Amino acid sequence: MASPNAPALTAPIASIVIDLGITQRFSWTFSDPDPGDTQSQYDLRYRVVGAGSWTDTTETTPNNFRDIAGATFTAADFEWQVRTYDALGADGPYSASEFFTAAAAPSTPTITAPTVDATISNTATLSWSAPSQTDYQARRVADNAGSPNTAIVYFDTGEITSVPLRTLNVAFEINNRYEHVQLRVKNAGLWSAYATARVFVSYTSVAPGTVSVTADSTTASLEVTTVAGAVVGAAPTPVSVDIYVRETSVRGYGQRMAAALVPGGVWRWWTPASGIDYGVRTLTLGSNGSTTWSVLIPNLIYDGGSPDSVPTKNLDGGSPTSIPTKIIDGGLA
Repeated sequence: MASPNAPALTAPIASIVIDLGITQRFSWTFSDPDPGDTQSQYDLRYRVVGAGSWTDTTETTPNNFRDIAGATFTAADFEWQVRTYDALGADGPYSASEFFTAAAAPSTPTITAPTVDATISNTATLSWSAPSQTDYQARRVADNAGSPNTAIVYFDTGEITSVPLRTLNVAFEINNRYEHVQLRVKNAGLWSAYATARVFVSYTSVAPGTVSVTADSTTASLEVTTVAGAVVGAAPTPVSVDIYVRETSVRGYGQRMAAALVPGGVWRWWTPASGIDYGVRTLTLGSNGSTTWSVLIPNLIYDGGSPDSVPTKNLDGGSPTSIPTKIIDGGLA
């Protein structure tokens, strides 16, 4: 019976870069002139390119592969060869050399935005930190009780070649659900592990609040009371309210007079000018970061006399829901 032919090496080959930190499978094909003959043993050897000696391994097995544990190789260029034995123990010649480079995979990048468990709108800027990269890949995957479910991928950039870029604008087309934003980088031909940040997508606007204004004739001041809008369905919870005041003859949103009030909070304006028409509105901040303006409520403030006309609500669009209060000489009309 004839000895086996030199095997053909199948992986790793062609100077591919392998991760020296993980187990790598080395494989080949068995060939023998005798039909039906099988492999009974192999000898595998490898060395740093240009080194004078080999590291030899052998195993009695019909398997035409060997798994070599991580941390076996140093960062260097290697060549390797295999010879096989047939069923009767006859050995064949070593194969021609194949080559590979062992290198350390890049560290997992750090996602700097969005932060873990952040609430985001329908678009967000993904940013990350990585000491070095030649390529990156970003994706959005489903959430499974707080862990990423990579079987469901909502979006994937694929491999993007970019050395300097560390930011990417990402769209989130589905409202009111948890997702995981994931990112990995490639350097020296190897991919890092994925970094992941779980986020909650919420871009339902917070309900607008309302505001009422009453006069204190004793102190000649105005008391502004805020009322939070009702939370309906998936709407976010109101977390704070700002109060804006403007002269009704002036366009715009006015000047912020009070900030970060608790919804339902009260602010007292001690110095309203006499003889000026003012408008009051609130800006409500929701738990998802959305903001909504209330209706602008104008109030007439007089030193005395009767108003020439009854003011109506300036809704900036829409219809009034109630008649505004007239405030005359610090008292209720």
